[in-house]
Amino acid sequence: MPIDDTIIGLQNTLTALRNDDELLRRKTEEFTGQPFPTPVGSNKILNRKPIIWQIDGIPDKYRLPDLTMSINPQNLSSDYKQLINRKRTIGGFVEEHWGEELDTLSASGRTSTFYGLLGLTNYARRDTQGFKEFEKFVNIYRNNGTLFDEKTGMIVAQGSVIMNYDSAVYQGYFESLSIDETGEKPFELEYNFSFKVTFEKYPGRIRSFRNITTVTQPGAIRNDHVTLDIVGLQSLQG
Repeated sequence: MPIDDTIIGLQNTLTALRNDDELLRRKTEEFTGQPFPTPVGSNKILNRKPIIWQIDGIPDKYRLPDLTMSINPQNLSSDYKQLINRKRTIGGFVEEHWGEELDTLSASGRTSTFYGLLGLTNYARRDTQGFKEFEKFVNIYRNNGTLFDEKTGMIVAQGSVIMNYDSAVYQGYFESLSIDETGEKPFELEYNFSFKVTFEKYPGRIRSFRNITTVTQPGAIRNDHVTLDIVGLQSLQG
């Protein structure tokens, strides 16, 4: 067989495979209502910002591989609160500003489509790549940075959960995780989680309040007396 005929045959085969793949992708997206899982290395993967989960602060011999979410959550919200205590005294109300509470990240989303060797599946979903990836995420939530000995159940290492997203590094722990399964969407799972941030490396947030002041009654002479200087305490302790 001439080489030219062989090349043309291979090109036709590749074209047919691409057409079948595009048809499968389009039909799956129409049925599930979500993007088809994109192969690693494609332009779609390179152009998006995936969430990467890590376990930090444990010995290298217990090091766990990073988990890159193939599909990011549909919603990601941040909750910032000031930590303020108000007391009523004989002379009026005293308001204490203790800086900020721990930030909370809340998210909701869907897993990848459970697509196996025979197509969309619910019966054999545990054998699909989408379910296995989500199972790794659930294991990170359950352990919450703690590693246990399988035989004794004792803690062998205690680390922290790290969430990398949008050039920011969030260190913290999971507060809650809920998983929903519905009959209308048998080939995927929905989830919601709450992540408490104990440390943010970048871009970071500036403390809104550095001092605790006394708030007087309305109409009274302003009192600028600082009852507790956080900056001064930090300099003395440092």
